[in-house]
Amino acid sequence: MKYKEQIIQYSLYTLLILPLLFTPFTMFPWQFGKVIIFQIIIEILLGIDLSVAFYSKRFVWRRLNIFDKLLLLYLLVLLISSFAGVNFGSSFWTSQMRSNGIFLWLHFCVFYFLLRQFLKTEKQWNTVLDIIIGVSVLISLTALFQSYLPAAWNGDGSTQFSGIIGNRAYLALYLILPITLSVYKFFGTFSASNKWKPWMYGVIKFGEIFILFFTGNRLSLVGLIAGGLLILF
Repeated sequence: MKYKEQIIQYSLYTLLILPLLFTPFTMFPWQFGKVIIFQIIIEILLGIDLSVAFYSKRFVWRRLNIFDKLLLLYLLVLLISSFAGVNFGSSFWTSQMRSNGIFLWLHFCVFYFLLRQFLKTEKQWNTVLDIIIGVSVLISLTALFQSYLPAAWNGDGSTQFSGIIGNRAYLALYLILPITLSVYKFFGTFSASNKWKPWMYGVIKFGEIFILFFTGNRLSLVGLIAGGLLILF
């Protein structure tokens, strides 16, 4: 069964590069293709995981911690609110343009538990963080040099940064996580033997704050500042 676990591990790494995907053959190619491919891969990985559990005759999911329970509670609240809404179908399936319905959140939940189950070492989690940060750097470059990219990549058609994400508000929201992770890695690598690593993460941090600022989305910038102050507190 070890080869199945390795397949799942490397597939989880691969999923982290999906923000770079652009599917010109779909409607709303900046997000819809990403979502569909993500959902398909998650469903395949879940099937492999369940087969491992069945043949090994053991329940492979780890015991739930407080964060797991809060996540499941959040999903329950989403489901209840969607039933109470004016259009359950729209809440559950969403639209191609938004691609953010409860059906997608259920896949995110499975993704989270797969990460928890199959990435068990600090080295593996550092790889996850580095992939997320590395992908965000490439996306930031597409925003910085978007005037040299195909016109179709600039989804909202504005002069403000949007890059391959296709929407300046989405790009601003997306950058909050890698900026936060860059700060974490900046302080976490000072004791490492490679003294250049903290400064590399520092450059990434300030570079992506620059990109976020020039998306023109002030709400995301305020959220980043508020989150930073909360962490310092």
